[in-house]
Amino acid sequence: MLDTPFSQFDLDYIGPVDGHNMAELIRALETVKSLDHSVVLHVLTKKRKGI
Repeated sequence: MLDTPFSQFDLDYIGPVDGHNMAELIRALETVKSLDHSVVLHVLTKKRKGI
């Protein structure tokens, strides 16, 4: 696991994830859902891009 600022708080970090790529976003959310501990999920989006 990478050493991130979140690791100081016993949090895993996942990302960045493209918030406009539904398949990638769903995969990341399913991964987070399967974990039994707290996670920071970093999702990137652009204003006015729309889906």
